[in-house]
Amino acid sequence: MYESDFSLNKIALKSSILIRGLVFQAKVNFVFGGAITMKRLLFILLMVSYGMVWAEWEMTGTSTDNTGNEHTHFHDKSTIRRNNGLAKMWVMRDTSRPIYFSEGKFKSLKALMAYNCLEETLEVFSFIWYADSMGSGKIVERQTRKESQREFSPIIPGSVGETEWKIACGEK
Repeated sequence: MYESDFSLNKIALKSSILIRGLVFQAKVNFVFGGAITMKRLLFILLMVSYGMVWAEWEMTGTSTDNTGNEHTHFHDKSTIRRNNGLAKMWVMRDTSRPIYFSEGKFKSLKALMAYNCLEETLEVFSFIWYADSMGSGKIVERQTRKESQREFSPIIPGSVGETEWKIACGEK
């Protein structure tokens, strides 16, 4: 598990505890006529859930594959780690239509990418495919490449990969 996974798990756990506490308080206050209103509770729940889903992901760009499926690409700057000309960053891709493969279908994926800032190349370290949009729903497949399987590829000029490389390497 990566450092960013622990942070996300902590946030989700704290939010879950907060929501359970608020729901309990709302039930108690509802029964005993307390100060918290249902409108306030709904507002708080919406703000907490909105922050959990959208807080770190920024849109990188869009692309279309050879089947006409449109992809929206996102990156999470808070996960960038740089060391000796190598940068790592989590990215996410959301698809307009489900993509089917042997393990099932997916609508989004998250990937830990590595970018060689000096040689302008990139590599995928690990993938997580999700059944629903924006990295939500059931995990359909998870894959981490062994070091012997990793191979850096040249970055295509003008691609979303080039934009991600610039962000991860601090050029943008």
